[in-house]
Amino acid sequence: MDSANASLNHGDKSKDDTSFTSKMHLGSILLLAKQLWGEYSEMLVISLLDEWQPGSIFDSKDMVISTSFKVLMILAFIWRTMCAVTSRKHLLTEKQLAKQISQLIDEKCEALKKLSDLNKKIKEHEKQFKESQELVTSTLCENKDLRECLKQLQRRCKQLTEEKDSLDTTLMMQIKKNQIKTIKQAPEITKQTNQQNERAIQQKLSQEELEWRAQIAKVLEEINGYEQSIKEIKNEQQKTEQQFKNQMKKCEEQYIESRKLVDTLKQLNEERKRHEKEEIAQKVKAFMEEVWLKEVIEGEGWLNNNEKSNQTVKEQKQTLSTSPDLGCISGYQAQD
Repeated sequence: MDSANASLNHGDKSKDDTSFTSKMHLGSILLLAKQLWGEYSEMLVISLLDEWQPGSIFDSKDMVISTSFKVLMILAFIWRTMCAVTSRKHLLTEKQLAKQISQLIDEKCEALKKLSDLNKKIKEHEKQFKESQELVTSTLCENKDLRECLKQLQRRCKQLTEEKDSLDTTLMMQIKKNQIKTIKQAPEITKQTNQQNERAIQQKLSQEELEWRAQIAKVLEEINGYEQSIKEIKNEQQKTEQQFKNQMKKCEEQYIESRKLVDTLKQLNEERKRHEKEEIAQKVKAFMEEVWLKEVIEGEGWLNNNEKSNQTVKEQKQTLSTSPDLGCISGYQAQD
């Protein structure tokens, strides 16, 4: 908009300069006409025929006023036509400037739209980056929870093994006590009871061993499952980290490309404005030179016409000096 206002101000200044120069030329023309009017009026009166010669009652002032008024009317008509032609030319240049300004405004709007689109894309990538960070934090929290569960299971396994050892020791102590008692009471009874006890103990021990082995197998299976899940989570975490790194690289590259595009758009707009200003200045200079050349050519044509009229008047004077009516013309000059 500033460039458009500057171009319009420049056009107004050029109009004022052209009108001022045209006024100066017209003033100089009027001064020349005023200086040479007296001589040319006398020459015109002398060049009249005998029938049209003024008598003693003739007033030269009235004739001069009427002719000067007619000449002024002709000059005013010429001035009016020149102003109309120049105004039309200026209107054409103003229309062209308005079209160029509208084109510049449209280009500026398109550039602003592109910038808004790029800003939207940048915001979307930032949102994606934040979401990815949140996912990473959530996965890390889950990993911590799983590790704590693993530690608890390991502690539970240790406690179970310790309980098993304590139970084994207690059972062995009870068996020994019972054996001692039976030995003291009776060897046969002791033998039978010992055999029965041994069988029962073996059965119990075998059952307990089977139960403990089943429990240990279950615990080991659970531990293996947890280890596999931890490995899978670690692999997923590595994959997600790589994906997030790739996304971050892409976001940075897109941001750099968007910044480069914005800089190139600014440079292109500045270069276009500068070229358009130079073209407008060249066009205005060419238009001013054309107007000045036309005015100079018209002034030279007018001077050539005046010189031709002066030559014709001199020739008529020479013819009149040879004629017998020279005495009456000289008397008329003496009266003036």
